Amino acid sequence: MTWSGQIGAPVKTGDVLFEIAPLESLRAELSVPEDQIADVEVGQHGELATVGHPESKLSFVVERINPVAEVVNQINVFKVRVKLENVDLKGGQSWLRPGMEGVAKVDIGKKSYAWLWTRRLSNWVRMKLWI
Repeated sequence: MTWSGQIGAPVKTGDVLFEIAPLESLRAELSVPEDQIADVEVGQHGELATVGHPESKLSFVVERINPVAEVVNQINVFKVRVKLENVDLKGGQSWLRPGMEGVAKVDIGKKSYAWLWTRRLSNWVRMKLWI
């Protein structure tokens, strides 16, 4: 419910006006394309850069991978919840706000250059040939 349309209206005892979330345990939600979700596992680490402050990288750890894909901008994505680590809201990261967007990189370990260059093509061939 939006309260902007309720200005001046009476409020009953017990109605929730707003909720305060603990800032010590901030989380982010990543949208991972379905062709890359197989590389993501719970416990992996990564970095997040927001659009508003791209120079400030926030480290995170993968907490949960939603097993059901969603369609976002006509692309199937899996929602991955990550816990932000070492966030200092009183000092350096007081600019963090709910709803901010950015880019995240998940550390999937060391892979060969050949694997990196051919992964998407090999996945596409497997899907077409049912291998």
